[in-house]
Amino acid sequence: MDTPDYDYSDFKSLVELQFQKTENISKGRLFSKLFATLNLLERVIFQYSKQNNNLIAAKECSKYLILRTWAWILSNKLEKRKAVLNEYKKLLNTQYDILNAYFRKTFPITSIPNGLFAENGSFFENIGYPLRCFEYLDDILYYCRLRLHYPVFDTESIHGISIRNKQKDLLIELITNNSGFYRPILDNHSISIVQLFILFAHRSDLRQKDVDFISSYIFDTIKNIIINKLKHDMLPELYNRIDVVAESIAKNEKSAEYNDSSSILIAVLLELIVIFDSEEMYNEIVRFIAKDLSIQIPYPNFEDCDVEQLLFEKGMHDDYHVECIEPLPEKYEDFRKKVLDYKVDEIAYRTDIAGFSYLRYLAHSYFKNELVPDEWRKFIDREDDWGE
Repeated sequence: MDTPDYDYSDFKSLVELQFQKTENISKGRLFSKLFATLNLLERVIFQYSKQNNNLIAAKECSKYLILRTWAWILSNKLEKRKAVLNEYKKLLNTQYDILNAYFRKTFPITSIPNGLFAENGSFFENIGYPLRCFEYLDDILYYCRLRLHYPVFDTESIHGISIRNKQKDLLIELITNNSGFYRPILDNHSISIVQLFILFAHRSDLRQKDVDFISSYIFDTIKNIIINKLKHDMLPELYNRIDVVAESIAKNEKSAEYNDSSSILIAVLLELIVIFDSEEMYNEIVRFIAKDLSIQIPYPNFEDCDVEQLLFEKGMHDDYHVECIEPLPEKYEDFRKKVLDYKVDEIAYRTDIAGFSYLRYLAHSYFKNELVPDEWRKFIDREDDWGE
């Protein structure tokens, strides 16, 4: 567990072994033994991590165990059985304890000016800093969602609005103090950006302070992408290959393998621009980075596979349809009309019906699956400008 870059494969194999043992889920003893063992594994890893003064192993192993167990529940169609959900909540309770301990330990440091920057990182910090920021953002956004449902985990706390406002204030402090959050270098950093937007755009407690922050965050991020394009002729790498990005930055020139000819991230940012109705920012993208760029919006293939089941099991890149916006309209109003014409269909996820919608966001972050466009398009007000 202490080995750098260890992928926790032994822990994952141990978890898989528990599910292989449970062939007949109707037997109460086997069912009870399964969840007792899973809970024990999660607690052991937590205790081990505390002893080693490094909670990363517990954090990462817990994420895998939580997602793998929910995938098993879905595959066996057990998401409506109260006994199953009660046992599953025990696993969530342990995960909450792990994440709570992790952020109590790290947040006081990460939230100070450049708290996520490593002084001894030398040249690696050109990519290490933003990578660290977006990884931390994924984790803290999930923790915020989990906290809203603590301790019952199926319904949101009666203090949800006050908790969410406090969370947003702390996130503003964290992000504004670390410039790495504004410099996406991989195309799938769109997943973190969309999740941040969704958390701040919650209608029931939307404050002007929230609108000001999230709009400035989106615009400043776009500006940094434009600057990097003008200075180094590089957009975030499409296939999210850290080694290729590192090589290009080290040599100060784009390597032959570096691919930024297409972008999901830019497509998402363009649609978020429509939510804030910023013609000026749209024109900046068209002027500086849209030439010869394929703008892509991915859609899961709901007709040919069980998207929700796969979401909790693997990366779904081969299961997405891609809609290319080519060419990008020169006029903002033409693009805005195109976005407004999109039909938003509500998807009935079994996970959401069971009361665990936050698990889907953990799955998106863990397996790096792009969010469904409806996640942000539902915030587009067809009658008025959301950002006004």
